[in-house]
Amino acid sequence: MAAIVTATITLKDPEKMQEYAALAAPTVAAHGGTFLYRARMVKPLRGEAGHHMVAGLRFPDVAAAEAWWNSPEYNALHDLRDTAADVVFVLHEDL
Repeated sequence: MAAIVTATITLKDPEKMQEYAALAAPTVAAHGGTFLYRARMVKPLRGEAGHHMVAGLRFPDVAAAEAWWNSPEYNALHDLRDTAADVVFVLHEDL
């Protein structure tokens, strides 16, 4: 079954985020992943939202998503990511 990784993003440095996104995208592709969406929040329609952006990535399966997450190439970007934004990642299995 396919796996979905969702990320909720609170920006700290928009320029660093652009740099991070450009470097992270090839690491996703290297593990068979694709971006389903990247979006900026307009406004909450119900409840509260403490983030500025969301992203969704699709991988062939949970193992591929975990391989991406644990890859040396992606791990090398953690400091840049953490400088650019506070990000919460959640791994889901498609139904």
